[in-house]
Amino acid sequence: MNKTLSLLLILALTFGCGKLEEMGNNAEAAKDNSGRAADAASESREEIAYSRLMGRSGATSAARRKAFTTMLEMESFEMKVTEAAKYLKGFEFQLWTGQRYDTSKYLNALKTDAVNEFFRSTTEAFDDTSIVGEEINPIRISSGKKDRDLNVMALSVALHQVHSVQKHITVEDNGTLSESETMLSLLKEALVNIQKVKKGLIAFSDLREHEQAVYHYRQEALTVLEARVDMFMVMALSKVSPLKDSSISGLSLAFFKKKFDSRYLKLEEGAQVEVNKYMAEAKKTALFLESLGVKVNPEAKVRSVFEKMVLPSARKLDEMRAQGGMNAFAVENHSSFVDDLSHFYNVVEGRLELKGKK
Repeated sequence: MNKTLSLLLILALTFGCGKLEEMGNNAEAAKDNSGRAADAASESREEIAYSRLMGRSGATSAARRKAFTTMLEMESFEMKVTEAAKYLKGFEFQLWTGQRYDTSKYLNALKTDAVNEFFRSTTEAFDDTSIVGEEINPIRISSGKKDRDLNVMALSVALHQVHSVQKHITVEDNGTLSESETMLSLLKEALVNIQKVKKGLIAFSDLREHEQAVYHYRQEALTVLEARVDMFMVMALSKVSPLKDSSISGLSLAFFKKKFDSRYLKLEEGAQVEVNKYMAEAKKTALFLESLGVKVNPEAKVRSVFEKMVLPSARKLDEMRAQGGMNAFAVENHSSFVDDLSHFYNVVEGRLELKGKK
């Protein structure tokens, strides 16, 4: 009986150990397979991320080229601005998310590429001519150079455009940027640091790579910002004057001494707010340029038209308020409009005279 039990026990242990060893081997194999699967999944994720990055790069490049080419083809300034905005929002640094391959180093490279492309594009938009030292006239009557001027003006007023990816993902959700970055912010920050280099406060090598690129195009950058001041003033002027009524009206305003009354108070409140935004942006850009030591004067024809505009006198404004012709919003809007104008002009009895004019 004891021998039988011992034999059965040996058989059970032998069989059980074999099973345990087999189970152990299976577990080890499963572990290896799991590791290989995880590695494969990780590699797959990396490949997908890399493919998305490469796809984004190609797609944004194609979108920019299409928008830029369309801008050159458009006849109206409004449509040129629409396409210029698409072009500027299409730079890949605007779609940077800070995830995986979107490293800070890569972001800096994207900014450098964007700066170089932008200034090459301004030359192309200006009939393959450098804009430095050239007259960029926002009220040019002859069509020969008008289109090239409007191309540069459109790019200048769209500099602040920001892609929604930055506003709603990169900044708000991820927090990888403290604020949205645009071509305008890149140029302004670079110009401030370039000024420090010129003053001997920092070395050229202290500039970031894209700032060094702006250093090379410094005069082009300043020219674009000066054009931005002029064009925003013209956009405001087109709302408060007969400038856009007809080509004859525009011609008379640009070349003759005929005075005209400001139409500002005849505009609906929404239009007044729009005019104020234009003037505020012109003033803001002028203040920035002046902080760099650049003297800002409106372009000659722009200056000439503004100096022919007659603002309502204080007495007229009081009468309008008394008769209910101006509500509190209109009063505030008009005050802001005149305040921004006064950065460029002395306002004397409803007349505008350029500051510093002799």
